[in-house]
Amino acid sequence: MNKTLKVMTSAALLAGVVAPVAVTTVDAANSKSIVDKVLYVADDYDGETATNVNHLIIKADDITITSQDTFRLSLPSGVKWVKDKYPERKTTDSEAAFEVVSRTDRDLELKIVKDLAKNGLEPQIPLYFKADGAEGEVKVTVDPRDSKISGGQYTIAVIGTGKTASSIASVKTIKDGGTIDDIRIDETSIGALYNKGGEQKLTLTLPSKFKWKNVSTSKTLTGDDANKTISLGGGFSNNFEIVEVTGNDDNKLTVKFKVKADNQKIGTIYLKGLQIDADRKAEFGEIEADLDGDKVTSTTLVIAKYGDFGTEASIKGDVPTLLAGRLTDVKKDVETVEVTLKERVAGSWLPGRSVDVEFPSWVKVLGVDVTNSKYPTADSTIARLFNDDIKGDSNEISFNLPSEDVLGKTDNKREFKVKFYVSTKADVEGDLTVKIDGRAGIEVPETVIAKVVAPVKVETQKVDVRTGIKKQPLNDIVITETTKGAMLDKKTVQLKLSDGKFTDEKPTITVKEGNVKIKADSVNVDGGVLTFDIDGESTRASQIVVSGLSLDLNRAVPEGEVQVEVGGDAIVQNSTFGDGWAIAKAFGKPKTEASFGKKKYNEEASDDVASYNLAGKVDAGEFDREYVVKKAVATVVTPADGNATVVPATFTIGSTTYKVGEVEKTMDVAPFVEAGRTFMPVRYVAEAIGISKENILWDQATQTATFIKAGNVAQLKVGSKTLTVNGANISMDTAAKVKDGRTVIPVRFVAQALGASVNYDEANKTVTVK
Repeated sequence: MNKTLKVMTSAALLAGVVAPVAVTTVDAANSKSIVDKVLYVADDYDGETATNVNHLIIKADDITITSQDTFRLSLPSGVKWVKDKYPERKTTDSEAAFEVVSRTDRDLELKIVKDLAKNGLEPQIPLYFKADGAEGEVKVTVDPRDSKISGGQYTIAVIGTGKTASSIASVKTIKDGGTIDDIRIDETSIGALYNKGGEQKLTLTLPSKFKWKNVSTSKTLTGDDANKTISLGGGFSNNFEIVEVTGNDDNKLTVKFKVKADNQKIGTIYLKGLQIDADRKAEFGEIEADLDGDKVTSTTLVIAKYGDFGTEASIKGDVPTLLAGRLTDVKKDVETVEVTLKERVAGSWLPGRSVDVEFPSWVKVLGVDVTNSKYPTADSTIARLFNDDIKGDSNEISFNLPSEDVLGKTDNKREFKVKFYVSTKADVEGDLTVKIDGRAGIEVPETVIAKVVAPVKVETQKVDVRTGIKKQPLNDIVITETTKGAMLDKKTVQLKLSDGKFTDEKPTITVKEGNVKIKADSVNVDGGVLTFDIDGESTRASQIVVSGLSLDLNRAVPEGEVQVEVGGDAIVQNSTFGDGWAIAKAFGKPKTEASFGKKKYNEEASDDVASYNLAGKVDAGEFDREYVVKKAVATVVTPADGNATVVPATFTIGSTTYKVGEVEKTMDVAPFVEAGRTFMPVRYVAEAIGISKENILWDQATQTATFIKAGNVAQLKVGSKTLTVNGANISMDTAAKVKDGRTVIPVRFVAQALGASVNYDEANKTVTVK
């Protein structure tokens, strides 16, 4: 099969219709020669049996061409004269003016036997030739020799390969339901599709995920009911019968037809006005159609490009930097950059089809603003559609585009501008991206619309501590704002221990850099929680040093790290904090007055204003994260009384042998490193951190592993990047998986979630869990 992309020009279109009556002339001083028509013939053409012969006509121009002189007609290689049609010493033209002197396969030498005067005889020499390997244009050369006939080259035929040549006027980029350009099927020679009036067919087959639409089954070719799918040209104009046309809602278009008589002109079939519907799973790109038939030459045509419209996405201004966990009534605290979405091709967005918008999992969308001066009606409608789906509890939005009337005319490129309002999880930093796709044709790859950074950085040096000892001093904890005003006025900073409690003595809190103010009498120590209030936001990024903290540990604290969580509503405003609505508290207003762009925070929303999700523990814009960062302040180096001592377990990357203390054991899958994370068999890791076998549960149906230790319950599912500990979700940067029939887990996440420590020795490729 000849797989090509064939596009016809207007000149080629014209040639295909009128070629049988085309003429070629060359003017000269003595004579004028004309070929009365150019023949379009097949590569097996033989003029000996042809009924449709063309002629070379020679006219005297400004002098009389006298007799007895000779001239020669020569053919190119790949074409031969039919010698039997030119007997020697016989005249061979309509006026008996020329006599054949000699002939070979390619040369025909003629003698002039009658004078040719201006306005006198115009002899016509029939051109009997046969194809012998040539393709394309064939020219006869007139060599004057000793005559006064002017020399020159004249096109007498075009030799085509196969029975037909197929092409399409242009390859359009179409959407679902789009109309392709006209397909043309030309005979390459006169009568190529003639089958003595017998029925034959042609088929045009699309890929499996596409179907033909708007295929007319009418057999009428003329009058008011002219067929929409079939049109004819050339020799088929009055000599073609449609038997049947099928193909609606199918990927195969079939035309059954008859050519009623042997034509004297090459014929052309046009397939017009065809539309293509795409399956939801159809891929964007070129659409190829296979053309076959009884006498139609098989070929593959690229007839369209599907859906490769794209959407121009541009941003206005600099991408803003947002603070993780920030939620206030100051727009810039929650507002992304404005994104302009514009059609690349007018009319490519499909009214009524879906638009799906996705942000990272650590984002909750609170509202949007939509603007565009061209279509003000569309602004409010699209904004409402966006906001109708926003409940404040998801990182995704989905809606259907409005009607054509709302979107504007299809001869103009549609566009709109959108700005999002977001709440981000307090302990996550990174690029805040948006991805837009769906069946409406608005396709935007992941685009960065904001950058999220932690409001503060925390530094300290760990100290070794022991259980059962009070007043064990900690090193200074340094809290540094990443930008001015990162800690909010009249709000509280909180430091919360993971184990043990702070000694009752109040620490010293000093502003080392910047100009943030601390409310002196607000410092409070309550068990494992230290709090103090901000009494004036900084206008320069500031640094606070907490000194003089001590740690009390009872004998029940296990070995491992003691961490401090740094948060409080001065730093994190979108935490549940166990009560109320974060939005209402952050705004300092009744919840019915808070708004984000055109989205209202309204518990009792009207019909045209959708409400946020106000049910459940976590409400609109909230996360179950009260801290920005966790920092280890101490390491417990003695085991807790009353608990079994957990003996360190040592695993070697790539080896199935491991040690628990000094006892060597064997497992059935070796630890391995993938994408920077160490994976180990789940059962051996659990046992190594002191979990008994009965507290290691596996649910085959859901592919979920559950671990229970000291009242803590951890769960993770094969293929998921979420680790659940006591009902709280912890994001991992990799997922549990199955290898060699065993479940393997990212060891550090699970071990630390259950109070164990993990150390990796790069030199020896060993992992120690205790």
